[in-house]
Amino acid sequence: MLNYANLVGQGRAKDIGIPWTPEENELLHLIVQERGMARVTVADYLRMGGIESLEDFDAVIKKGIVPQTREELEKEAKAKGVNFDEGTPDTVLAKHVGKAKEKKKPK
Repeated sequence: MLNYANLVGQGRAKDIGIPWTPEENELLHLIVQERGMARVTVADYLRMGGIESLEDFDAVIKKGIVPQTREELEKEAKAKGVNFDEGTPDTVLAKHVGKAKEKKKPK
């Protein structure tokens, strides 16, 4: 049985139960090879979406856009009232945070 949590953590799968498409996998390897970045780091950028070429990747880097850290995700999740625990994978937490709206502060 595949351990998708490990595969995702190593950048070897896009998400739990979802492998990289052949195109995404090829782009991942290209960026790792051409830019000398770690596979896990490149995978985090590709999971953000919108990167379909080496040029797209370079543009994101040039703009200073970076994937959120676990701590940033947790802080935003709490602010938006998203329930999670320590075992919640980053990719799952990021999806729920992205879909959630800010909690209204009581008056």
